[in-house]
Amino acid sequence: MGTEEASDVARDGSKRHEVKAHVAELIANGTLRRGSRVPSLLDLARHLGVAKNTVIGALDELCGEGVLEARERQGFFVKSARRREPARPTRLSDLETDRVAHGMASILVSGDADYVDIGNGTTCESVLATPEWSAALKSAAPRDPMFSLRYADPIGEPHLREVIGARFGGTDDAAGRVIVTNGAIEALNLSFAAAAARTGSRRIAIESPGYFMLGPMVTALGLEPVGIPRSAEGLDMDRLRREAKRAPLAAVMVNPNHHNPMGGSLTLAERFELAKQADERGFFVIEDDVYKGLWMFSEEPPSIYSMLPERTLYLSSFSKTLGPGLRVGFVITPDALLTDLRRRKFLMSLSGDAYVQDLVADFVDKRGYQKHLAHMREELGRRARIAKQQSAQFTQLGAFQGEYKGGLFWSFELRTGIDVDRLYRAARDKNVLISPGSFFHVDPAPGQDRWMRVNVSRCEGMNLSRSLSILRKVAAS
Repeated sequence: MGTEEASDVARDGSKRHEVKAHVAELIANGTLRRGSRVPSLLDLARHLGVAKNTVIGALDELCGEGVLEARERQGFFVKSARRREPARPTRLSDLETDRVAHGMASILVSGDADYVDIGNGTTCESVLATPEWSAALKSAAPRDPMFSLRYADPIGEPHLREVIGARFGGTDDAAGRVIVTNGAIEALNLSFAAAAARTGSRRIAIESPGYFMLGPMVTALGLEPVGIPRSAEGLDMDRLRREAKRAPLAAVMVNPNHHNPMGGSLTLAERFELAKQADERGFFVIEDDVYKGLWMFSEEPPSIYSMLPERTLYLSSFSKTLGPGLRVGFVITPDALLTDLRRRKFLMSLSGDAYVQDLVADFVDKRGYQKHLAHMREELGRRARIAKQQSAQFTQLGAFQGEYKGGLFWSFELRTGIDVDRLYRAARDKNVLISPGSFFHVDPAPGQDRWMRVNVSRCEGMNLSRSLSILRKVAAS
């Protein structure tokens, strides 16, 4: 480019800038308001002494910057809507400190490099990304807009219901009683409501400590949560008998395998006893088996559903084993509740994602799923060993209770004198998420427990050491 041409380009850029600055000033001083028409091209060209094409170029740039908008055959207008503000991810500091807000925090994905999430409730992505599941996702057929953007079958895609019935149901007709849900959370809400409507009782027995969202969920349905103590040794069956005798129960909800948050599992005898009481007292058992397949050292005991299918709602999801974002859960319901649950499911969420349901069905129906679970168990066991080794450096803070036997969670007992709830709030200020024991009780009370739930899958690298180091400093301050 010659010197004369370069000079022309510079002059043209300067003139465009002059036009842009003039229009911006008209907007800033209120001469041009939102939605008003910008002076014509000829008027601006004459007023500023520039070429018409220079004005067009300047106004086009203002459109690209979101200041103006061009309307066909009408001209240029000041944009009537405010420019879109960029959204940022939710941060730990944005949330409150009650149980529901902690539920939001426990699934939080933060882009902050210093965020440590040993209190998270989901399986770490690096554990989920086994060779089998990664290969299945990469080779999956792309979405077909003629098929995969439609509603799924209201009670779940047939192939998925067939696979669930065969793998989890244990009876020839189980597929006919499968209802696919938006994760296990929807399955729980549906089950609570249906059991209460069928029995006429508002009382739902839940484990205490147990999944911290259960109490708020039951209450939000207008029902009454009834806490049944659960320890590492199991469910307090004597307390359950007394509560069932005191007033009718609609259902008893249990997390039989790898209990959230304690980590233990019900014995075979406890499962038989719970089935017996349900049969005698006429309440339903809601069996939340979301950690199925993650046992480490022994064969999984039979489900309560297999012992008493006519009074058990067996529910689970693929959130812990394939990924929470899939939102694929299910409930296998007794015949007595089938029609009611189908109607409630449709009224609550109409349908699910047909493409995702078929993707899950194809993978779970093949041998790759079993290999995937084996790889997950191996990696969880490795991270549990790392967690135990790293925690040994922090005995003045506390120690893990018992042995890790599978699932996601392991209870970490803090030393006497450490205020866990204060520790929780102070840790949040340091961008560290822990899950204090008090949150898991039906009636949380400050200082109720001196333990926290640790997600074993999140104990990769130095995550646990970083967390415990920060907690130790906070506890000492």
